[in-house]
Amino acid sequence: MLFRSALNLRNLGLERTLVLVDGRRSVGSSVTGAVDVNNVPQALVKSVEIVTGGASAAYGSDAVAGVVNFVLDKKFTGIKGEVSGGVTTYGDDRNWKVSLTAGVPFAADRGHVLLSGEAVRNDGILHDDRAWNKQGAAIVLNPAYGTGAGQSTSVPQQLVVNHAGIEQATPGGIITSGPLKGIYFGPGGIPLQYNYGTATSSIWNVGGDWASTIQTPNQSLDSPTTRQALFTRASYDVTDNISVYVQYAWNYASVYSVDNH
Repeated sequence: MLFRSALNLRNLGLERTLVLVDGRRSVGSSVTGAVDVNNVPQALVKSVEIVTGGASAAYGSDAVAGVVNFVLDKKFTGIKGEVSGGVTTYGDDRNWKVSLTAGVPFAADRGHVLLSGEAVRNDGILHDDRAWNKQGAAIVLNPAYGTGAGQSTSVPQQLVVNHAGIEQATPGGIITSGPLKGIYFGPGGIPLQYNYGTATSSIWNVGGDWASTIQTPNQSLDSPTTRQALFTRASYDVTDNISVYVQYAWNYASVYSVDNH
């Protein structure tokens, strides 16, 4: 599943950040258990609590990175809505959002009913329609960094460069070792000699035939997305110390991405 709003505290992985709603575990959005926080009713979020470090370990191994608890306004009363939209200066990536939320007390304020729904549409940017995205920008390892001969740890470990290509990722395949190293196959299977340009200490090369490799800019800049959500909750205070509730949540999301190769 492609997540548009997943939490990844400390970059330890989506499955290591535990997401709670009002102190209870949220239903996972994928088979791995990771949660898309778009599933939380946005209009009812009152506050967000974050716990990291040793304190989060009490929740188990899926909270190694930390815990994020979304606290809902369970006593919201009234009605509120949102209608918004936008478009880029290039006339693409049109998007809109419509949401409506209502809360009604009953039985002399001992009971409360909440209802919140929203619909979101983002047309996305399917192709590399930006000049800055066609320069082969990448973050590569600096071959001058290290403890070996001619290397130093006082220089940057990584470099931001343009005209970078993955030397092992030509569309028609490439021979990566042996006496025929660098032979790749162009249109119609024609064998060509790959120009490596300036090599780095990773799989990237700078310059040369970088444009012949499979470039990530050829993928969608922003994936088209359609999303709908519905949340409802009813609660009743049986006594001053006992409260019962029932809640239901439904979410649907569709994300589409393309690769020109």
